Amino acid sequence: MGYLGTAALSVVGGGLLNLPSWYAAVGASLGVVVTAITGLNAAPKVLAWRLASWIGGGSWVTATMATGLLPPTPEPWLILAGITGALAGTHKWAHTNKPMPSIHGHHHNGVLGNAATATVSNVPRKHVPLAQEWVNRLYRICKLRVQITELTMWEYGGGFTAHLLLPVGGDGIEKLDRERLSLANDANLPHGCAVDFRPGDARREVIMDVSTVNTLKETVPYPLDFTPRDVNDGILLGRFRHVAPMIVQAREPRTVVVGTSGSGKTNTLHVAAAQLGLCFNNLTLTMDLNGGGIAQAWLRPWLDGRVEEPSIDWAAACREEALLMSHDLLAIGLERKTVYAQLQIDANSDKIPVSEKVPQVTAILDEGAELLSDSIRDPLTRVIRGNIEATARQCRAAAVTYLLSSLRSTQGSISTDLLALMHNRIWMAGGEEKEAQYLYDWPGKQIDIKELAGSGSGFVRRHNETRVHTWRAFRMTPADHIIPVSIAVSGMRPGWDAASLEVVGPWFATRHKRMRWIFSTPEQRDRLPRPEPVELPGIMGGKLGDEPVIWHPDQTHPAAKDKRAQIAVRPAPKAPVRGSEDAAASERKHLSLLQGGGWEDPAQIAARARAERQAAGASPMPQTAAASAGAVVHAVEQVAELPQPQTVMAAAGADLPEILQRVVRRLRTSAARHPQGLGRIHSEDLAAFVGVPDTRHLSHLLSQIGLNPVKNPIEVNGVRKRGYDLRDAEAVAAKIARGEQTVPEEVAAWPEEVADERAV
Repeated sequence: MGYLGTAALSVVGGGLLNLPSWYAAVGASLGVVVTAITGLNAAPKVLAWRLASWIGGGSWVTATMATGLLPPTPEPWLILAGITGALAGTHKWAHTNKPMPSIHGHHHNGVLGNAATATVSNVPRKHVPLAQEWVNRLYRICKLRVQITELTMWEYGGGFTAHLLLPVGGDGIEKLDRERLSLANDANLPHGCAVDFRPGDARREVIMDVSTVNTLKETVPYPLDFTPRDVNDGILLGRFRHVAPMIVQAREPRTVVVGTSGSGKTNTLHVAAAQLGLCFNNLTLTMDLNGGGIAQAWLRPWLDGRVEEPSIDWAAACREEALLMSHDLLAIGLERKTVYAQLQIDANSDKIPVSEKVPQVTAILDEGAELLSDSIRDPLTRVIRGNIEATARQCRAAAVTYLLSSLRSTQGSISTDLLALMHNRIWMAGGEEKEAQYLYDWPGKQIDIKELAGSGSGFVRRHNETRVHTWRAFRMTPADHIIPVSIAVSGMRPGWDAASLEVVGPWFATRHKRMRWIFSTPEQRDRLPRPEPVELPGIMGGKLGDEPVIWHPDQTHPAAKDKRAQIAVRPAPKAPVRGSEDAAASERKHLSLLQGGGWEDPAQIAARARAERQAAGASPMPQTAAASAGAVVHAVEQVAELPQPQTVMAAAGADLPEILQRVVRRLRTSAARHPQGLGRIHSEDLAAFVGVPDTRHLSHLLSQIGLNPVKNPIEVNGVRKRGYDLRDAEAVAAKIARGEQTVPEEVAAWPEEVADERAV
């Protein structure tokens, strides 16, 4: 065919049209140039064959047009026949790619494209156009001539996975990650769908997942499977956008879950609790200061008597219990490092090998903002946070760890020191994108919250990964999932190892008794034995800060009969009337609650003291203070119409010091004016009212009778300063009245002459 075409061109150009021979030379040259330009992306042998065709054919046509179609010798015709035969013989060889071995050792058949040349294998013929489309797209957007080595459609539909082989030149998965959004836009994918990349077996191998249906919208129930599992294998929390299982490592890495209310954060923690509970070598604990919400459903079978042991071995629902738990976990972790050192050597590992006899201990913390923030000032809470941070830093190898959660991922919610220790970071939908960026160290275009599909969906960056993935958690409900799993876990979970039991506090043995009390209703507590008081570790109180603090669980979580005894049902309070001190005192029984220590109301003490004085024939009130006391009561009646304290008398018959009387009056007035009845005042204002020169003089006098400013600044009218609290003042008055607190001469003599009472 080439011979006849070339001969025909020679006849027409030279014999009939008498065209000059340079026409043929120019035409052949243009053909060579165009072929070279358009064939840059072609295989080298294909390009060589095409160039040889133009050069050989063009040369012969030029020669025949110059010398005539029928040269005197047959050599030109023989040359043409040779060129034509050679080109015809090599056509099939040039246009058939030799199978290329891949990194995996199998072969790929060549597929040519417009923008790039790709080699593919194991791609059904019907999917070859799709593969070529994405080859072209990757070249157009990312400027990479990739090879598609495999393409499979997802089993349940909704997308496909392609295995890519990147070209030499140093570009890796990072370049593809930067163009994820551009690729999705170029493909015009539906909202909620995206292009994700995962690393393959080698650096130039990349797995591309393209979702064409928003699978994040689908609610996937938790798969009920009670088969025991190993904590070393990780825990299954849900599935990625491409429907692959989302597993996070739980043996060494520490995990944090962040999500606002309604984001699915607590549901994710439930899934984690289920997976950890089913591990034969893990003990699960929970810590939730908002009433222990995460543990409620898990403990229900145990509380109802359906199982003998709770699936959650220890659940803390308040700060005091959280302090006990965090203290013991830190002690256990430090002790294990020494006791089980030989186990590490025998296992040739840098961490303790966990087993049913020596299980990992994982504490799940929900609503951790109350504990994890840098801005915490409460001493008890600061001790808890310190224990958690120390455990996270020091006890990883000892198999004592935390799974934390927080409403927000800001520096004010999670301390930077603690966040740096978190390997697995999960962010649930519902928050602001800048908080997700903060959690993942500002990864840029890897995060787009518009890709998420509401509650239950989110982002995750796992241990030893730098890339952020999109995923959805399994859905757990109490009746369908939590209760069945809890019952199964209760009968299979491991016990505590002997070394751990050696270092726990005395409160550990009674933890289940406190759990049953705290997680029961007030009515149920009426039928339960009361838990014993507990001395809180690491917390000291008292005037000098050297007295232990005792926690009474039955006071912080009272039974129904205790509540009924404490709540005084009475009409709205009215101003006291002279001569009716006993009636007024009977209306103030509720104040014993506010004092927090079970002390008697100062008004009751005063009424009893007056009765004793009258029985002895003395005046019911000292004459030196009667007028002033009456004036103050009269003034307060006009302002607050609340029962105000009369002058409280000590059991020995002596007066309360004048300065304390004035302090109590002023604080009572503040309580009357406060919408919630809080009696608080700044030190400067109290000093001015009492009539002392400055706050130092006020503090000097009051500290001698045990009345000190509150430890933390108090807020009054939007201003935070040091100040005094009514409850502290009333407690000191009660102690003086009972004779438990002496009044130094300097305080008793102040002022030398009683100044005129000040209007409130």
